[in-house]
Amino acid sequence: MKTRNLIITSFFFVLFSLDPALADGKITVQNAWIRESPPMIKIMAAYLQINNSSDKALTLISADSPEFERIEFHLSQIEDGAARMQQQNEIIIAPNTIFSFDPGGYHLMLFNNTSPMREGELASIKLTFADHETLMFDAMIKRSDSTEMHNHEHRH
Repeated sequence: MKTRNLIITSFFFVLFSLDPALADGKITVQNAWIRESPPMIKIMAAYLQINNSSDKALTLISADSPEFERIEFHLSQIEDGAARMQQQNEIIIAPNTIFSFDPGGYHLMLFNNTSPMREGELASIKLTFADHETLMFDAMIKRSDSTEMHNHEHRH
């Protein structure tokens, strides 16, 4: 058991020492949550903030989760008085900024959850950037009318 833990610890040490921005916590995820949907609806939305306190721009190219079949980036906009969503291929996060995925704006569309997701549960999401670096975080499932935000930092 000690050997296995040492191997796992060594793997994550090497993984996070590849990119100094990720290794020293300059890229973090905060306030990640997923809006609970009715049991028969298989599409959910996730919201979060990505804090890029590094001195380089980041290009977010994908997201995935074991709890969902696929995840897409979307932008909600009002056009001619009607709300429309546009899928985004990538998200550019400028240096020293916080990029927000918020209701009514950018958000993650989560398709086909693999099991029922209820308020209070966590879903793991992995973000992948153009430089092949990844960032894992947990998002709390909550009702849309709940005003409490849960603060879950990234994890190594």
